[in-house]
Amino acid sequence: MTKRLSEQPELSKYLLLAEGFSVNYPAAFTLGYHLTCKSIGLGFTDTASKITQVNSKIACLASALAEKKIPTPKPQAIPAKILSLINTVNFKASPNTYKGSCPTTIKFIGSITTNFAGTVIYRYVSHGSRVSSTFNLKFDKKETRTTLSWAGTDWKYWHLSQQVRYRLNTGSTVWSQHQPGQPLRIESVTH
Repeated sequence: MTKRLSEQPELSKYLLLAEGFSVNYPAAFTLGYHLTCKSIGLGFTDTASKITQVNSKIACLASALAEKKIPTPKPQAIPAKILSLINTVNFKASPNTYKGSCPTTIKFIGSITTNFAGTVIYRYVSHGSRVSSTFNLKFDKKETRTTLSWAGTDWKYWHLSQQVRYRLNTGSTVWSQHQPGQPLRIESVTH
């Protein structure tokens, strides 16, 4: 079997035994024999000795026991996929469109959809570095929950920049940009 395994290293010994195999060994044994011829009648007895090499063929039959011990191939490794807790974040402004004198109160209402159960900790940050309190949303499963609304009125740079930006700080960044006279839209969602 060692010879066969050396000739076919991709096979296991159990696979060879389960399928059965035969191996030929040239000059595997040395055989010696002695012949004696006894005379009949008037002759004489003749003897001779000889040593010779004998070929050998070994046949191993298939084994059901070995078939049960054939190792199964190792499963292919599948790279792990890291799934973020947060699936999507959506925000709406109320009023959606505003025309008039500034500053005014714009209320932001959002929703967060998760991929599985967990807690999302978030806060709002305005472009003028005004930071809200920290809020927690607990999710019991894959679901969508509404965030607490937040109203922004104290924008000291409103007249200079003509835009409002809010961030949801959860490890993900969501911001929206609003320009007077245009509807609010989500500009970027990154995880």
